[in-house]
Amino acid sequence: MADDQRSTVRTGNGRRRAGAAAGTRPATGTEQFLRSPHDAPSERSTGSALERALAVLETVVESEVPLGLQEIATRLSLPRQSAHRILSQLLDADLIQRHYDRDRFVLGARIRRLALETMYRTHVGGPVHAVLVELAERTGETCNIGVLDSDKVLLVDRVESHWALRVHSEVGKRVDLHSSAMGQVLLAHLPKGRRHRLLTTTPLRRYTAHTLHEEAVLEERFTLIRRQGYVVSNQGTTAGMFSVAVPLRDPDGRVVAAVACQAPMVRMDIERADTELAPVLIDAAARIEQVIAADWPAA
Repeated sequence: MADDQRSTVRTGNGRRRAGAAAGTRPATGTEQFLRSPHDAPSERSTGSALERALAVLETVVESEVPLGLQEIATRLSLPRQSAHRILSQLLDADLIQRHYDRDRFVLGARIRRLALETMYRTHVGGPVHAVLVELAERTGETCNIGVLDSDKVLLVDRVESHWALRVHSEVGKRVDLHSSAMGQVLLAHLPKGRRHRLLTTTPLRRYTAHTLHEEAVLEERFTLIRRQGYVVSNQGTTAGMFSVAVPLRDPDGRVVAAVACQAPMVRMDIERADTELAPVLIDAAARIEQVIAADWPAA
């Protein structure tokens, strides 16, 4: 066989040996396979500085696990120095943040907020918002939808009561998990280890004399929430204000959000919150879950 029809490979000791002819199996040794698509570098355009930054951000978004600098650089075929510079810029813009393993990166609060705001703006006037509007009209009180955003509840939809006496807030506001009804619902359905970290990383603030701020007491509340399917917060965040919240589940049964209704003590008492508000919220949540299930295949 002619020399130009053979390939050579370098062995571990640096010597070269003849290989198989191009396009054929090696005569000896391990068969050669194509690289897995999961290991191949991304085919995203990384020409301009903006495209490279977006490619890095998309890589972090799409990864199921926190990524390190070298992993990002390898996936995008970027020089390590370039990847480091882009990550630093994204960190400064709060679009990504460091994982508790300091050498890895996850989504930042700003990008999560933008995503949720986009989702909210897209659905204003849509079926989910329509259910929330009807819920507010039926109860006569302010109603919210909130999701877990790092260590807070982020309000993604809200319909205000027509009463002058109400809690004034807005979409995009973040509230504490332990003191709010929505936060307690979301915490109750998290794995216990993650819940423990959220409750112990920083001191739990007391907003009123009724705010639950001890982990053991909150754990008892979480057990009750899982059993009865809702929670009534008695002045947990705002003095003189009741809040009732129920979970929203995706078609796989995972709690992805919470629906809540707030009412002042002058128009609501604890018994009515249990017997009147809670069933109405549970019904509204079931209707929203139907909307989510209908959109799930497309999503």
